[in-house]
Parts: sequence; structure tokens; C-alpha cells
Amino acid sequence: MEERSREISVKKTSEVLGVNEETVRRWVRSGDLHAEIKGKTYIIDTEDLVDFAKKNPKFTHLVTSGALFKLLGLAGLFQGIAAGLKFGKKTPPITADGRNLLKIEQDIRQLETQYKKSKLKFELETLEINEKIDKLKDEYEEIIHKSQE
Repeated sequence: MEERSREISVKKTSEVLGVNEETVRRWVRSGDLHAEIKGKTYIIDTEDLVDFAKKNPKFTHLVTSGALFKLLGLAGLFQGIAAGLKFGKKTPPITADGRNLLKIEQDIRQLETQYKKSKLKFELETLEINEKIDKLKDEYEEIIHKSQE
């Protein structure tokens, strides 16, 4: 498996978090976000960025949803980090078939989405059928009305 760089620039950090580059530099200068100085620029370790995001309510959703890892190109780390967020240092409980609770939660969300889509599709088809019935009833009434004239 290809190892991705764990170091990112202030610019990439600002893009990932959706903030101004100067805001990132301010966090580094204040000590809120750890960074190393290489040459004349700050370099941020992705692990430090994840820790910062976990502690900052404005960015916690990026960690818990996995979006931060996708933006950093580290989507494979999401399961392990998410387990750490939810279960601390404990390993998430494993089911008899080898799935952990995070995988089950993911499966539940996927099935709920599938259910909602199916329900909407059914409602749409029902409306279309009702519309056809109404048209046929109107046509039927029109023919009856004409035949009585």
C-alpha cells in the first residue's frame, strides 16, 4: 500500500478546514495547532491537524464524518480514528461475523438511506398511477356526458 505524506502546508490546511491561511498561522503561533518550521514555512503533521479538529467544535464534524480524512487523502485511517473517538482506547466490540460497531452503524445509515429512497420512489409511482386514474375517470365522464346529449 502506498504511504501518503503526513505533512501538509498551511495552504492545504486552510483549504481542508475552509479558513484563511492567516487564521492557520495564528493558530500555530498561539500554540493551538502544532507545526514544525521548515525553512520559512510551517509544516503541519496530519495527525496534529486531526487532533486539533477533534478538540475544536467547529471542526469535530469533519473528523467524525470522515470528511477530513478524505480531504487529506487518508480515508483509510477513518475507521481507526473513529473507533478511538467513540470507544477511547478500547477496541470497538466485534460481532460474531467479524464486524465492529462502527461498520454496523455505517450499514444502518446506508440501509436507512436506501429505505428512504425506496419509500420516495413508491410515493412517486403511486402519485403517477393516481394521476392516470384521474385522467381515465375524466375521459370516462366526458364520454358518458357526450352519449347522453
